[in-house]
Amino acid sequence: MSVLLRITSTCLVAAFAIGAVAASPTTEYPYTCIGYLCRFLPGNPPAVPAINSWNHWDKIENFIVFGASYAATGPDILDPTPPYKTSCNGPNYIDFLSNGFNQSVIQTKNYAVPGSSVSPEFADQVDSYMEDFTAGLFPGLTATNSLYHTEFGINDITGEGSNYAALEPAIIVKYTNLLESLYQSGARNYLIIDVPPINRSPDKLSYASITSWNAALTTMLTTLSNQYTDATFFRMGMNELFDWVLDDVSVSPYTAGYKDTTTDCSAYTFADVNDGTLPSEDYKSPDCPYPVNEYFWLQGPHPTYPMHDLVASQIAAGLESL
Repeated sequence: MSVLLRITSTCLVAAFAIGAVAASPTTEYPYTCIGYLCRFLPGNPPAVPAINSWNHWDKIENFIVFGASYAATGPDILDPTPPYKTSCNGPNYIDFLSNGFNQSVIQTKNYAVPGSSVSPEFADQVDSYMEDFTAGLFPGLTATNSLYHTEFGINDITGEGSNYAALEPAIIVKYTNLLESLYQSGARNYLIIDVPPINRSPDKLSYASITSWNAALTTMLTTLSNQYTDATFFRMGMNELFDWVLDDVSVSPYTAGYKDTTTDCSAYTFADVNDGTLPSEDYKSPDCPYPVNEYFWLQGPHPTYPMHDLVASQIAAGLESL
């Protein structure tokens, strides 16, 4: 599968802040980036530590997933078949990474549940993983052949509403503690995604809350990277990647087919996706101007599967090189 990258850089800030620019070659940052995927580097000056668990994407055999509707796919996805019961009416980025952009045979265990937030659902998901781990359901899992992924933030913001700003510090502390609990169980490689620009979706989530969450995420990952130098923390800049596409869908062959990037069509709903009444990934309802896959958004803040394909391509390209 082809991969389209916007830029390759070892001093790229753009994945973390809307409107940011590439830094000068002499500027030191605590992360290095390929496209929109960045790896945090501990120390001063920041550098890859001598002892580190990351052996690159082609060595990953276990993919452990936590999160909400973007990541949710159901149980193990060794051989997923349509219809896909995801939030995108097709394979999502977890499916694409597990069966398409993978460079090895990957056992994916997905604990993500639509509607989840850091508290209490992430805690519940970690508990489920710990039970499975203790029961011996991950034979052969090691620090170097496993990647742990988390997808949170959207529901944390929407669920707290006007109280979000006051509650954000406590949510981030909980997030940090749960990532640390995974570290204590043996996790060393982490892939974290930020919150996309849902302010541009039909749901119009608060831009200020999104910006605040993403800034807090950067601080959290910088702190964790400096504290646990034998671990590797990757951050996928969903926010700017989405902005890049929403500004001009033709920037990527994955998204060039989008006809509508601002609205959704009420005829395409999660209920239809989950009970299989949308007969195909490119189904055209007589009540909608375009087929479902030509809308960027599906029922509010969820992108359709072409965007997930692009997300997976960016993640894989970064994991291959960093």
